[in-house]
Amino acid sequence: SHLTFRDSPFWCLHPVLSQNIWIHEVTIRARTYAPNSDGIDPDSCQNVLLEYNDVGCGDDNIAVKSGRCGSKSDHLSCVEDSRFVRGDFVTNNVTIRHNIFRNGMGIAIGSESSGSIRNIHVHDNQVGVCESGHGCVEKSNRDYF
Repeated sequence: SHLTFRDSPFWCLHPVLSQNIWIHEVTIRARTYAPNSDGIDPDSCQNVLLEYNDVGCGDDNIAVKSGRCGSKSDHLSCVEDSRFVRGDFVTNNVTIRHNIFRNGMGIAIGSESSGSIRNIHVHDNQVGVCESGHGCVEKSNRDYF
């Protein structure tokens, strides 16, 4: 908590295959024109709490992800790879609350979501504080299969 991250060239905070994550009171700033400069991207994680953060970036303020398989993902098969079959890449129990989203694309569910995304709770966030933000969007990549 109480950290500031500035001008990350790609996803700023990207916890992967982790459990019991609490990211709070973090400030993230990236230029509006910086592509793929997501703020916080929990990926294949369980029990995540994102609260009281202040995020302004050039892409998704928060993007909930869950692994990627299919033809464009380094040849990982969604059906044959035992990690996908077992559910290793599931993202489950994520709460996003009391955050401020300045410039950016708001909250995204996906686009890397091959492992499944479940139980996402979003409430009491301020979106578009700089008049250029977006709300919540669900993304998918049809070309992965």
